[in-house]
Amino acid sequence: MTPNFASYGRIACQQLPIQLSPCVWRLGTYHLAVFLVRGQGQSLLFEVGLSTTAPLVLAQLAELGVPKEEVRYVVLTHAHSDHATGQAPLMAALGRAELVMTQASRRHLDKPETAQAFHEEDIFTSAVIADQASPEDTQRVAEPEGLPESILIKEPGESLVVDNVNLELLGAHGHVPGGLVGWLPGDGVLLGSDSAGFCSLGEPAYPLYFVSYGGYQANLAKLSGLNPEVLGLGHQDCFKGPSVNEYLERTIELLTREHQRIVDGVNAGRNEEDLAQDIFNRYYHDELAIYPPDTMMDCNRLLVRRSLEHEEV
Repeated sequence: MTPNFASYGRIACQQLPIQLSPCVWRLGTYHLAVFLVRGQGQSLLFEVGLSTTAPLVLAQLAELGVPKEEVRYVVLTHAHSDHATGQAPLMAALGRAELVMTQASRRHLDKPETAQAFHEEDIFTSAVIADQASPEDTQRVAEPEGLPESILIKEPGESLVVDNVNLELLGAHGHVPGGLVGWLPGDGVLLGSDSAGFCSLGEPAYPLYFVSYGGYQANLAKLSGLNPEVLGLGHQDCFKGPSVNEYLERTIELLTREHQRIVDGVNAGRNEEDLAQDIFNRYYHDELAIYPPDTMMDCNRLLVRRSLEHEEV
């Protein structure tokens, strides 16, 4: 296949696959990213998406001429349903691949209550996406499946190598315990998952500091300091060239504004539930509305809590 590299600036990912660099392709759906990192004879997938997007990813691999047996690793970046429920169908199809995650992600995904909750979220989000996609893009949501017996545990600071390509695994502080970011220094490609912000229509569109406000902000500054040439996000768009750090800077500004709104609201005597509802009203539309409203309200309560915890330090 003749290389057709994405141009500089915002990369809208409606038409996939897109080649982002000599060894990286954006797969999946517009809403849910999966990245192919390809060496000379081995490959890996970074992100797994939903259960219903796995058939599309497999079809995209075939379109690119990537044999299933070439895929050596499948990296599950963090334990949220839209980044975890695709592992079972992908691993079933990619028989020679190893599933990679952190120990913290494994502990959370091993819980039966997690599997059930993620299954329900998978059903909701898959149905919304199916309404926006062609019928062949999604299939019926499978019953919840557990993790495979053999899992390769990797922690921040370690690497995965596929032939001549080295993927460094970085910590992803602030969003979820045990999250991973991928860094390919040879290509200057940063695979930020949900630790580099949530983008909608080319702009930062929702704060994601569910574990730590300060930790998430520090992580964004660290990622910006790498001066990446390409940024692959967990959802929607990608960026290339100077627009990468411009987007990261705008994400830092968005988080700062939302944090200050929460602090100012509490100082004005407003209760935490009202502030969480305000966040819902501001953001629960368009591309964020693929998630269940109850789930998003829980996320908003976490944002309020993390901002208030930060102020107590």
